[in-house]
Amino acid sequence: MGTGLPLEGRIAVVTGGSRGLGRAMSERLASAGASVRVIYRDNTDVAEEFVRSLSGPGSHVAIACDLTDPKQVDGLVGDLASGETISILVNNAGRIIRPSEWSATSFGDASATFAEHVVAPMLLIKAVAPAMKAQGYGRIVNIHTTYADKGSSSVLAYTAAKSALATVTSAMARELGSDGITVNGIAPGNIDTEMTRSAGQGVVDWAVSTTPAGRLGYPSEVADALAYLIDNPFITGAVIPLDGGQRFEI
Repeated sequence: MGTGLPLEGRIAVVTGGSRGLGRAMSERLASAGASVRVIYRDNTDVAEEFVRSLSGPGSHVAIACDLTDPKQVDGLVGDLASGETISILVNNAGRIIRPSEWSATSFGDASATFAEHVVAPMLLIKAVAPAMKAQGYGRIVNIHTTYADKGSSSVLAYTAAKSALATVTSAMARELGSDGITVNGIAPGNIDTEMTRSAGQGVVDWAVSTTPAGRLGYPSEVADALAYLIDNPFITGAVIPLDGGQRFEI
């Protein structure tokens, strides 16, 4: 007997799904009835404990994959393409490799950043799109950053990669729109997560001081935006800025 939850029977994939923004979005999807496939890079114990904590009627699974490793990504892509019918894909995973000064960025750092933020999302979209087309329904949400609008030399590889991801979002929205698939983005500013806090108190204080809302964002607010984009079938190719107005100040 159904629960009446809006995503009951849907399967969702969330990369970087066990921590930070991904954790909040995984929780929201599960509470709406989806079965969540939580993709994580390391720390299996934490990921599996988190999956066990998820609510809702769905069956939830933690899947290890380093999205900077081509072999692991190929394996994940193959599993998703030949396995369950995925209805929702959230491309969220992505670190800021530090030290992040542009002059200290190595070839390896830049390559890993683009692999995680651009190449992996492209390949995962390719993997899930055929099943989404077959069911006439799909929701793809890419997590951008408000800093990609102008770029930032202090996190040059990161903002360059996120800018490229914006192109992926718009191109795939146009490509897949006639198949009942929406492709959108959310561009957070500084959200109160471990990644933001790891930049140091000075960066946090600067972020708050340059944000008209006067605070860091909450992970739950990103999850709210995700739920809105999933619910609305007539929004595609959009990127929602979620930064408390900081983009106007920096």
